[in-house]
Amino acid sequence: MGVPLGDLETLFTLCFADDQVVVAQDQDDAEYMMRKLVEEYRKWGLEVSIFKSEKMTFGGDQQSIELEDGQQIKGCEHYKYLGVRLT
Repeated sequence: MGVPLGDLETLFTLCFADDQVVVAQDQDDAEYMMRKLVEEYRKWGLEVSIFKSEKMTFGGDQQSIELEDGQQIKGCEHYKYLGVRLT
């Protein structure tokens, strides 16, 4: 899971204030990581805003992620994070 940055490092997530970016190599990893993130947040009484959440795949299909409760995180072609437009 995550994206390898070298022999010894892997990037799993970026966090800033109340924003979090999950980084995965493929659709299966992204789905698993999002399910676990939502699950862990709920344990602490926090909720992920599914309405504001989006999923983007670099060089791949922009299909949505379906969570266990039936909610879907929609796919997108570009995403703005900390003022930077990712495409």
